[in-house]
Amino acid sequence: MTERQWRHRPDVEKAHYFEIGFCEVTTCGLHLIPFRRDDTPICEVVMSEAATREMIKACQDMLYARAASRDG
Repeated sequence: MTERQWRHRPDVEKAHYFEIGFCEVTTCGLHLIPFRRDDTPICEVVMSEAATREMIKACQDMLYARAASRDG
């Protein structure tokens, strides 16, 4: 996974909120479902276990780098 400190947002529909969770398949990773303001789902993102771990690490690394740059 490539680390990016800033990402330009694409010109696509934006989610009002999202839900995350795991399904009953024990080899499956995170499920992320973005919703519109009227509570209709936009799509479902299903990740593998490995991709979920990579995403968590990337998020931690970027958040720590952001906090360090603020504090320094």
